Amino acid sequence: MSEVNIKNDDQGTIFLLGIGLAVVALLVLTTSVNIAALWVTRSKLDSVADATALAASHSIDIAHIYESGVTEPIRLNPEMAKQKSTIYLNKLGLASELKNLKVIDFSVVENTVQITLQAEASLPFGYLLPGLSLNVTSSAKAAVKTS
Repeated sequence: MSEVNIKNDDQGTIFLLGIGLAVVALLVLTTSVNIAALWVTRSKLDSVADATALAASHSIDIAHIYESGVTEPIRLNPEMAKQKSTIYLNKLGLASELKNLKVIDFSVVENTVQITLQAEASLPFGYLLPGLSLNVTSSAKAAVKTS
């Protein structure tokens, strides 16, 4: 029988470990950058929803006030509120910042405006997830109070 000479050399193993750690670090980095991009999109959308709801809440139903006086709660004009919110969103010019921005829900109940907006998040490393579109949704409420 011939004796086989086996060396105990760890160089190949350490190289593979280094490659594995680099891949894991790259995955963590791309995931964290994509999550940060989602968070930034959500923050922008929250701000836009709040501002749009506030703009729409200035649509006081003046005809109702002339008919019955100032009562609690002050009613809003739903048509005028919808129109003001649309004008406000168009004035902001957010087409470049928030992709596919659209109003999902808009409602006016007496003195409260509620709006729900949706936009598509553009991820810096989105090409790693082909065919996936992430939509971010935000809601806001604004009310008119007399006190």
